[in-house]
Amino acid sequence: EPIQGDSLVVRAQTGIDLLATEVNDAVLVNHGSTGAIRLIETAGGGALTLLHAEQTDANGDGIFVQTLSTDSTNPGHLTVLPGSGQSLQAPGDIGLRAGGNLVLSTAANLVAGGSVELEAGSSVIMAATVSSVRSERSVIAGGDVRVQAGADIAVGSITAATGHVALIAGGSITDGDDTLDISALGLYLQSGSTGGVGAGSDALDISVDRLAISVGSGSAFVNESSALTVDTVLVSVNRWASNTTVTSLSDS
Repeated sequence: EPIQGDSLVVRAQTGIDLLATEVNDAVLVNHGSTGAIRLIETAGGGALTLLHAEQTDANGDGIFVQTLSTDSTNPGHLTVLPGSGQSLQAPGDIGLRAGGNLVLSTAANLVAGGSVELEAGSSVIMAATVSSVRSERSVIAGGDVRVQAGADIAVGSITAATGHVALIAGGSITDGDDTLDISALGLYLQSGSTGGVGAGSDALDISVDRLAISVGSGSAFVNESSALTVDTVLVSVNRWASNTTVTSLSDS
């Protein structure tokens, strides 16, 4: 039976494994030196707001949170909404997967020593403009970063200084300002069959050595800050399965 309720707060020292929950919001903190943080919101639970998730001391372990519902009447939106000055931190990998939209709200910055995977059945939203004020969320990874959306990707700031980044959208990949969006060794961009990348008045701002791109019937507008080579880019991240095993997921 799933764990049911309104708010869920779990603090542990040897990891957190909650593979069937139906709650509205969650706080997950592991203070110990071992153990990953894993939470799966069942299809019956619908949406989930992740208020905080942090590995404080775990050696190389990660954070994995997933919502399963793809039902339009009870969509599995996953909203990351930490408090002011907080972020999602893990010495290992971070994986956030939503059956509906995946929304990184104000201050929802991710810091991972390993790879980062963000996936949504609908849109991935890393940036927003409210009352003419632009705000963006950042992802900083020690490994590769993979972002995939069934619809659009609204890009924030992604840094993989020694890794590669893949953005794969069923719709379009959009920017919203003229600040640097992606910094990495290599970047793979893919839009949907009718989608595009950036806009003529607002190109995607990047700083990478290599770029691979596949665009549908829309156009691609990319602004590189220095030299650029168009070539194959391989992106590989670690994905936690619902049975707690780890598989490697790659794009090129």
